[in-house]
Amino acid sequence: MPTRPKVIRGAQRAAALAETQLARAKREYFQGCAKIPLRDLDFTHSSARDLNEANIKRLLTSFELTGCQRIDAQHHVPAVLDLRLLRAALREAGASADDLQSDDPTRWPVLTLAAGVHIECLHGQHRIVAARKYLSNSDQWWVVDLYSSALTPELRAHLIEQTANEMPLTAGEIYFHILRCDPDDVEEINRWLALIQTENGRKEVQLLLARKKLNESFRPLAGMPALGASMQVGNIRALMGIKCDEEILHSLSHIYRTWMFLLDDNQAALAMVDHRTVERLQSRCPANCRQDRDWLQPMFEDGSIFRAFDPASRREIWQRLLTLRRLVPSLETFFHDLKYLKDIASCVTMLIQPTQRQTIREACRQSFLTSEHTSQTPGPVDFDHAYREFWLLAMHYLDDLRPGSLLREGCDRIERRRKNFYIEHDFAREVRHLGFWSAKIAEKLEEAPDRREARETLLRARPSSHFTYLPEQFENLVDRIIHIFNQAQPANIPTQTPQLIIEGPGECDIERRRGRPYQRAFEQSAPYLSMRNMHMADSSHTGGLSAFYIRRDVYLSLFGCSDGQTGERAPSDCDMSSDHGAIANSSPAAPDHVNESTALMLRSERRRLYSPASSATTGPEERAEPVEPQLQVTYSASHYSQEQSHYTDITPLYDEESTVSLPSEIPTSDISFLWWPIANRRVVAEIAVHNREEAAEKVKGIASRFRRQGCLLFDEHGRSMHPSECFAAAVESEDRVIVVVPVDESNAFLTSTSILPKRKADDDLPHSRRKIFVGSDRISRFRVNNHRK
Repeated sequence: MPTRPKVIRGAQRAAALAETQLARAKREYFQGCAKIPLRDLDFTHSSARDLNEANIKRLLTSFELTGCQRIDAQHHVPAVLDLRLLRAALREAGASADDLQSDDPTRWPVLTLAAGVHIECLHGQHRIVAARKYLSNSDQWWVVDLYSSALTPELRAHLIEQTANEMPLTAGEIYFHILRCDPDDVEEINRWLALIQTENGRKEVQLLLARKKLNESFRPLAGMPALGASMQVGNIRALMGIKCDEEILHSLSHIYRTWMFLLDDNQAALAMVDHRTVERLQSRCPANCRQDRDWLQPMFEDGSIFRAFDPASRREIWQRLLTLRRLVPSLETFFHDLKYLKDIASCVTMLIQPTQRQTIREACRQSFLTSEHTSQTPGPVDFDHAYREFWLLAMHYLDDLRPGSLLREGCDRIERRRKNFYIEHDFAREVRHLGFWSAKIAEKLEEAPDRREARETLLRARPSSHFTYLPEQFENLVDRIIHIFNQAQPANIPTQTPQLIIEGPGECDIERRRGRPYQRAFEQSAPYLSMRNMHMADSSHTGGLSAFYIRRDVYLSLFGCSDGQTGERAPSDCDMSSDHGAIANSSPAAPDHVNESTALMLRSERRRLYSPASSATTGPEERAEPVEPQLQVTYSASHYSQEQSHYTDITPLYDEESTVSLPSEIPTSDISFLWWPIANRRVVAEIAVHNREEAAEKVKGIASRFRRQGCLLFDEHGRSMHPSECFAAAVESEDRVIVVVPVDESNAFLTSTSILPKRKADDDLPHSRRKIFVGSDRISRFRVNNHRK
């Protein structure tokens, strides 16, 4: 059998060529070996790793067991030095270049550099730190492989990668190295990918590299190696799993812009920032926090942070930092806040679920109906404004919508919450008022929270495992409890303004300034989470940072400032100076029908005592849909998890006038249900109004049947209605009509520019009723004469 010829693959040929070029470059730029005092070895200007105390401890243990080995070539530290400085050091030591190149370690000279001159080391920081602790004062030196400072970038990168006795590069650090490569240099990128220790880590980085927008946001940050250590594989996985690309991109842009502001837009200075500086500054705000100012100022003065900068530069950075009225961000704080963002996003997707290829913002935009198409959003409320309000609602209701999202205060136990039907209903109702619509929102609004709570109360007080309720009595008992609920009146809560700066230490612990909120901090900030408060002017005072200050900072990091105009704002538009985040006078106001401060106060009180803000028009009993009793005698919670599919009249156990707001006098006439699809429009039901109680029950029953069949209900203005709202809306309208729209036709119904041609009522036909259909810019009237079937 003939042997197959060996074919050299392209990758192998390229690797062999690169290896040959590196070997040639090493011979060209290598100057030799020398013993250098440890004090002259500097890691500030290189891509130095973050110090890991566990690795230093491991090296110290090794030194104690086997001694400090410095002569063997595998323990040498590579460094670069200008040739002029090297020649001067050789003259001072009385040595020659041949001594540097000698194979005899005893000939390697001990080089002492001029005052203020340091050798830039490319790796080996951990072993040098351990040696400083282990070696005696008279023996503080290390063997250094000296290279000319003119070495090629390829050789420099190769020397940095050497990891003998060093911790291997993390996947995040390698990702940053890849971002600094030429995007078209596939061989270089693959070389870096090969350094990732685990298969999972390599896959995560490759997936991240496929996200072009994310790469473009991370690329500027790659110029600051001190940020790279926070890019762990687990963090990358979390980043990929959340569908908040726009918010993530804005937050990454905020990190870059903040550090560029501190460095006076000096791109090259990013590489001079060391990890210690990032670690000390992150989540600090000396402009507003007195404790942060007192803690950081000595570090600026003695040079323990921003070590690579001269005193004058540090003073300039300090002055700029005192004008930054925001927490200093980093990738570490970003990934902590990502956990909080994920919790909030899960609340948003309870109502609007993105497709596999959609982000949450894209799904919300698709589900947004402008103020022209729904009376829920009167006034010039644009999508960006409504979208921000949606997220603020999720932030406000977080503890109820996603129990377990808060962190414990010390040893305190977090009270385990059971499902709150009222909060879910209120959340959906307020999101609908902002102009969003989805099947999930319709489902939540269809549920009657009072009825569900009443059922839960009965079954919880007398568990079905030990007690039974008679089928013919159960719903009447539910009605009685609802009647008791309805006796509660809205509380008169005084209006309060949130404080950014407070007396005392405030949120002084750095761990409380990032990630998921602690329970007490959440309770302090939740009542004030509104657009108006989030975009209030910055405070120029110093003191302690309030819990609201922290939530506001997280919000601005994710969404940025509002420009006060309709449309969306670019992430880079926010100024980094004081008054950052303040809304101009032209900013979109809250909807006219919403008293923002009252709404915020009511939200905070609902967790303790539910008092519906809209009880004057929509009482709990109105929302409750009558249910046909079942034949079984034993009841459990699952029997009442959903409304039953048949309608029957039940006898109220209390005066219905106390819960249903109806006009005192109703003229005798008919209320009509109109089927919307224009190709098949017709009156599908009519109710004669003689007795208001009977008519209200009939209208509600018919409306409920349409809802169960997958239809939506609208009044003459295009406002979506619950079945319990239909009667009152119809009798108060001119045309006494309820429009029935299949749910899959609702968007077309609300957004069509002209559903029917407008027709003027004729005076010669005074007895023919006019019925109303809704257009996007006007009410179209037409006569219904023979459309009944």
